[in-house]
Amino acid sequence: MKSRKKPKQKIIKLTNSIREQSLTAIGSAFGLLVALSWREPISEFVDLIISRLNLDDGAIYYKFLSAFIITFIAVLGFVFIAKLKVKKKK
Repeated sequence: MKSRKKPKQKIIKLTNSIREQSLTAIGSAFGLLVALSWREPISEFVDLIISRLNLDDGAIYYKFLSAFIITFIAVLGFVFIAKLKVKKKK
């Protein structure tokens, strides 16, 4: 009897792990879709700001700057979400 209980627990644990990983992958896919949908508007907005401020000479540098700023904001968001996930597990 004892030996049959352990495999069932392992199967349940494996099923839960697969479910969690699948949900993470699906969430990541939706995140990618959102990021791709925002790519064009953000790019056009940066171009608009660059042209309005007459900074066309160094446009590529300002695009890199905006990319670094957006990346920094995204990392802060990931850190915040990770902290929420840790609190949820406790």
